Parts: sequence; structure tokens; C-alpha cells
Amino acid sequence: MQMDRKWQQMPWYDALLYITMVFMSIAVPIAWRWGLMAMTLLCIAAVVKMVATRHIGNSTIDASGRWAFAAIAAFWAAYFVSALMSKDQAQAWHIVGVHLSMLILPLVFMLCDTSLLTQHRIRILFATLTATLLVRFAVRVIIAIVNINNGTPINEIYDVGFEPLHHNYLSLYILTALSFLYGEIIRPRYERLLRLPLWMIFCIVAILVFYIVISGSRSGLIIFALLAAACVTHYALFMHKTKDALIALGIIAVLAFASYLALPSLYERLAETLAAVVSGSSSDVRPLMYRSGWEVGMRHPVFGMGIGDYWPAYQEQLAHNGFVYGFIHYFDSHNQYLETFMGMGFIGLTLQLCMMALPLVAAYMQRRNRLLMTLFTLVYAVSIFFEATLGRQMGVLFVTWWLCILIFATQKDDRQIS
Repeated sequence: MQMDRKWQQMPWYDALLYITMVFMSIAVPIAWRWGLMAMTLLCIAAVVKMVATRHIGNSTIDASGRWAFAAIAAFWAAYFVSALMSKDQAQAWHIVGVHLSMLILPLVFMLCDTSLLTQHRIRILFATLTATLLVRFAVRVIIAIVNINNGTPINEIYDVGFEPLHHNYLSLYILTALSFLYGEIIRPRYERLLRLPLWMIFCIVAILVFYIVISGSRSGLIIFALLAAACVTHYALFMHKTKDALIALGIIAVLAFASYLALPSLYERLAETLAAVVSGSSSDVRPLMYRSGWEVGMRHPVFGMGIGDYWPAYQEQLAHNGFVYGFIHYFDSHNQYLETFMGMGFIGLTLQLCMMALPLVAAYMQRRNRLLMTLFTLVYAVSIFFEATLGRQMGVLFVTWWLCILIFATQKDDRQIS
């Protein structure tokens, strides 16, 4: 009843703003065009609220939060400055436009009063992301069943046609949802968002992990292993439940073995990739791409070659290092750290690291939502090692949106709900 009264007492402009936030959480994992539309509606709702209240500014955010938001905007500013220095202006300003949400979303949170976002409502946004991914999985399963009935071989359904979204981006979405679900698992039942029993939450986790497996994302499996290790370590050391943590490890091992039996070819490719990376063998193309990116970046290590100019140099370096297939098909480096280093040098790379580190610092300074921010930072920091995540709208929108939400979650003091 108390929660119902709080919803009823929400002003209409706050309700409008929160609805657009929920839509943003739904739209971004579906398609980047939907995400851009949702961001536009969010900006309109924020302006409407500022006009209705005749107030600009967010007093909820303290100095640590402002620095965290400013770090995101500063990273976009680095793209802007690099574009001014680039010879290929068309390519450079296209990249600046792709990253525009890194300026817009922090400004929305710094200029518009978002105090309506209680800890409970922030968790609803994460639950919305989780529900969106579950619905997406259900739709893909239905489509796969229809295709199998129409004569498509099962191997082609799993390996090629199950999920059109790039698997590394999909795994980033899923792993973010899994980070939220771990926070729900360790809460007492009366504090969980929808009062779900543990067995139901574990079923959701199993579905999402299986989604990663059949998407074919090898990097997603590696990051999931790191995330699971981090969660088990936290559960054993900080929650002081070593026995339950060992049981959880056993369950994860059983699930891994079951998925191996279902799709052994995926794990064979994963083993080959790990062996190639460890041994330095050129049988896997990533070492070649990484070496080429590093060599290009070291030509102008301080300021970079310019975001509009490094791409042709990188393609030529790929061909020079013997990866002709990557040169013909315009492969990127599959590593966001290298992409930033090639385009903006160590200065841009430092700003990118600040964008990742300052929100985490804010969480620990405020002593709020440290676990979720730590897990999200872990997932994001490792995922961009395997994919140039900020090279596409689907990555930029997702990372910037949830980073802004988590920064604000560290600022909002709402102890009676969280």
C-alpha cells in the first residue's frame, strides 16, 4: 500500500520521465534504432520536466557523481577533438555522431532532476532489461522451431540463424542482466523485487546462460566464467557462505557439462581459441589483429592518428602481417582499447579508463551499489577486450545508458527501500 501511494503521488512529468526510462531499457537491447528513438523521447521528457518545474540541475548528485558523469562526456569530447584533427572529415564526424549518446545521456542526468529514481525503481529498470532478453530468447526459439519444421537443419539453426544480433553484444546485454540477478539472489526474499523464489531466479539464470551458449559467443563464455568466479568469491568471502558457494560451483559445472553435450563444437572452438592465444599461434586471427592494432597505435602513441584516419592504416597493417582475409573484409581489431589507442593515443585511452574507473570510485566512496557497479565494470572491461564495443550504436547506447543509471544509483540514498 505504501508503494502504491508513492506511485500515485508521482507528478505527471516524473511519470512521463520514468516511462521513457523504462522504454529505454526495453529498446536498447532490441535494436539500436529503437534505442535512438527512446533516447530522443527521454530528452523530450527531461525538457518537459525542466520547463514544468522551472528548475535545471540535479541536486541529488554530489561531486563524485558529477566527476563520473563528466568522465563520460570528456571521452566524447576526445572524439570531437580528434575529429577536428583528422584528414578524413566525413569518417571522423560519422564516428562522433555514433558516440553522441555519451554526451547526451550524462547531460540529461546532470541537468534534469532524476530524484524520482529510487533504488526500487532502478532495480525495476534492470528487471525490465532481464525480461526483454527473456522475451527475445522466447521469440528466437519460436522462430527456430518454425524453421526446423520447414526443413532447416538443427546445426544451421544454432550456429548461424538463431540470433541475428552480434553475439558479443548480446553476451554483454545478458551478462549485465546476470549481474543484477546475482544481487537479487543474495537478498532476503522479502527484499527481492518481485518476491520470486530462488528456484525461479536460478531458472532465469540458466536460460540466459544457455542463450549465451547457443549464440556462439566464445568471449561471452569466458566473461561468464569470470563473472561466476567473482560472484562465488563474493558469496564465500563476503557473505560467509562457503558451503553454499561450493554447491553453486557444482551446479555451474553441471550446467557447463550439459551445454557441452548439447553443443560440443562450440566448446571445441573455444578450446582452440584459448590454446592459440596462450601459445601465440597464428591459427587464431585475434593475435594478428591485436598486433596490427598495437603497431598502428605506436606510430602516434600520444594523440593517435585521428579517429577518421587510423582505419586505412590498420587495414594496410593487417595485409602486411599476413591477414589478407581481414584486409579484404575490413575487419576491425575486435578490441576497444586498441581502437581508442589507434584513434586517440594514450590520451584517449586514459580518458576511456577514467570513464570506467570513476563510476566505480563513486560507488565505493558513497558505499552504495558497490557490488552491482563492480560486476558491471568487470563485464564491460573484459568484454571490450574481445570486441570493439563502442564502434557501433548498439554498444555505445547500452554501455552509456546503464553506466549513467549505475552512477545515479550510487548517489541516491534510499535506505528505506534498498
